Amino acid sequence: MNHIEVQVQQRVALLYPDIFEALAAFCVEQESFLDPTVALFDSEIQFYVAYLTYIEKFRHAGLGFCLRELSSAPKEIRGRGAFDLALAEKLSRERSSVILNG
Repeated sequence: MNHIEVQVQQRVALLYPDIFEALAAFCVEQESFLDPTVALFDSEIQFYVAYLTYIEKFRHAGLGFCLRELSSAPKEIRGRGAFDLALAEKLSRERSSVILNG
């Protein structure tokens, strides 16, 4: 809530103290209601959605993203068409081109 909404809520709480006291007591009683698995999922899904939102501007600029492939073959790592994410962020703010590796 912004500061104006907080002030409105505080004034309404003064008009209806019994209701807001009951609500505060309910919140204290239900503090541990959230299942730990649900809490972990909530945290992880927020990160995932933030990541998708962040990379969308790069995809819109034509830069690709992919999922890695796991293999039992040799342990070498290759990346074709890869780019430095921090540099791409900086260059996108400057409206410059990002150079991909070969």
